[in-house]
Amino acid sequence: MKDNFDLVLQQMRTLIVSVKRSAPDIQADTRIEMADDQDTVCTGVIYLAEAGQAADWLAGAYVQPASYLLVANVTEAGQVAKLPACHDMTVVEFSCPLSTLYNRLTKAIAKRFEKHAVVTPGADAQQQDRLLQLWRQIRSRTMQGTVEIQQQLRQLCPNYQPYVRLIVVVPDEQAKREDWTAPLQQLRAAMPGCCLFLNKDMVDEEIVGFQFFDRQTFGVIENEANITAALKQNKLRMMVSNSTRDYGKLNTLYSLTRRTGLVAERLNLQRGERIYHYERYGMYQIIDLCTQRYMSLFSHSDIMYLVHPIVVHLTRYDESHRTNLRDVLFYYLQNSQDLKRTAETLYMHRNTVANKINQIRSICSIDFEDGGLCQRLLFSCQVILYYERVLQQRLSRNEEPRNS
Repeated sequence: MKDNFDLVLQQMRTLIVSVKRSAPDIQADTRIEMADDQDTVCTGVIYLAEAGQAADWLAGAYVQPASYLLVANVTEAGQVAKLPACHDMTVVEFSCPLSTLYNRLTKAIAKRFEKHAVVTPGADAQQQDRLLQLWRQIRSRTMQGTVEIQQQLRQLCPNYQPYVRLIVVVPDEQAKREDWTAPLQQLRAAMPGCCLFLNKDMVDEEIVGFQFFDRQTFGVIENEANITAALKQNKLRMMVSNSTRDYGKLNTLYSLTRRTGLVAERLNLQRGERIYHYERYGMYQIIDLCTQRYMSLFSHSDIMYLVHPIVVHLTRYDESHRTNLRDVLFYYLQNSQDLKRTAETLYMHRNTVANKINQIRSICSIDFEDGGLCQRLLFSCQVILYYERVLQQRLSRNEEPRNS
């Protein structure tokens, strides 16, 4: 059996075109993933699986259109033909082991799409190559042990500490970068303690970085103003994970961090934002994962069944009366029902916010002393914001608010 990598590369080119045309499909982020416990097989993603595991995985997954599955370690004719029929998925079989398939595929993609070799003055080219090789081993899961990964990073990164967080830098959604020399230099200067390297295994290349700490760290990044300026100048965005001591889960941490940028850019919570902290968008990540599971179970994306009727009612009231009561409710709950902080967040007078809260009370009869209800309403506001901005859907006007 011959492994046709040229065919895979041709499919990659077809996939890139379809992904660009399918926007705003939120699943289309052109990445390679190991097929394991995902409930949804997403559009625009290339999955890799062992032949012996592919059947069980596909049997329990909801397959979206234009997805790809590369099956490794196929040992007999007709083995792939026995997989569950998925007409919306392209399946390609290989006889080589899964780790070999991943490494050969990513190298082939890098060679095909790399237009300019990156030479960074002052950087140790051998260290960069070793970091990229280590990253390939982590991503292909040929290296999963915490101790083993730590030992490698101790040798490669002079600022190694027990805790690590990931930095991922990608081009703006409508931009494409061919030469990474300048941004790599600028970011290394602005983040001297961060071990940055160019990940050539993505179709649209990216910078990945390991940042080390002696304690748990989240939501804070030093020299943020200079980093933001460098990102803006080069039309880049940065995603920042929380820190962890479990180096064996860096694969999971990367996938969550990478997804943060896709969700955050659609949400647009802060104009001009270029550094997306996972912790700020963590709740929306939970909603995002919940939505994928919801779609796999019910075969539709109407997640309004998860939203409290009060928030649905306020949304429709705002649309009919051109008010912003739902936003006021959201920020009032987010600011622990503090009128002053809510007014500052919304750039309103304190009395205006108080009047709007009284109006919400009269329309919906909310008991703000009920902590459980307030938590449910806050979460519902986040779900509907995700529904509108990420899924880019709107509430139907002719439906009544649903019971929870």
